[in-house]
Formats: sequence, C-alpha cells, structure tokens
Amino acid sequence: MLALVGCHSSSTPVSSAPVKTASVVQPVAQIAQPAPVTIPPAAPKKLVCKGKSVDGMPSADFVQMSPLYPLMDSKLGGWSSCVTKDEETDVTFVGGATLSVFSSAASDSGGREAVLPAGTSITREDVLKALKADVPDGCGVAWSKLSAGGPGATGDYKVSGTICSVDIHVKMLRGSVVGFGFIMAA
Repeated sequence: MLALVGCHSSSTPVSSAPVKTASVVQPVAQIAQPAPVTIPPAAPKKLVCKGKSVDGMPSADFVQMSPLYPLMDSKLGGWSSCVTKDEETDVTFVGGATLSVFSSAASDSGGREAVLPAGTSITREDVLKALKADVPDGCGVAWSKLSAGGPGATGDYKVSGTICSVDIHVKMLRGSVVGFGFIMAA
C-alpha cells in the first residue's frame, strides 16, 4: 500500500495559475530624424563710416581700435550708422546707443564717450574691463572708485589719473549703465 503524505483531496475545484505566454515584439520601423539644425551667429557687420579719416586712418579702423566698440557692438546687436565729422566719429547702435570716438592732433588729446538707454545688457563690470584695456597702464587710476554705489547705483562715478592726464567716468541709473567714457590729454 502506498501512502501519500501531505496530499489531500478537496471537493473545491483547483484553478491553475495563468499560463504566461511569450509575446512577440514587432520591430518598429526606424524613422530617420533630421540632424539638429544649429544656426551659427551672424558674422558681425563690417563697420563702414561716412566722412573723412581720423589722424590719417580710416575712421572705421580708428573706432574699432577701441575695446569699447566690440563691447557695444556685441552686446547691443550691432551698429546702425557711423559718421565722421571733423575729429569725431559717431557710431549709433541698434536701439539708439551711441559711441563717440574723438582725437585731436592739434591738442594731442582724445577720448571716447558712450551713451546708452537704461536696461541694456552692458554691465558696469563689462565697462570697467573695456576701459582698463583702452586707458594706458600706469596712469594711476583708482579703478575701484568707479564701482561705488553697489548694484543699484545711481550717479556719475568719476576718477582721474594721478600720473596721466585722464578723466574717466561711468554713469549709472538704478544699477543700469547709461554712459561711460574718458578724455585723455598728453
């Protein structure tokens, strides 16, 4: 006689567990995606000035020698007009900002003056960096004075060189740069 241990019979039907069947994965057709299009920034428009040359040099070249020009050109969307009269070249940028570059051989002086509408992307740090590159080293300029007033500054912050004859200013309106420049004499 054979005894089954642990088995018992029941009157309730036994349901079997669901049988898992392998599903067939159909390959998805690969749709070629176009490569992402990257549009390179437009090449800066070459500066062309109307009028005579400055100090025997084409006025556009004279303006572009100043680090202030590429700062304004790149941050303000390019230039819209450039005119030279006498010893001064005036560049107007998109949005109305202006940069005046002047030089006088007779008085051996020169300078730069920028006027901007409030709210441009040009920061005081941008301006100080460009001015430091434009004003000769060793002039004895106390650059930190041009940062006075903090981030919400309003006023025309000025400093003069102690060794060179240079006057520099940065004009602020509620933390926005609205003007800057310098005058230098020999």
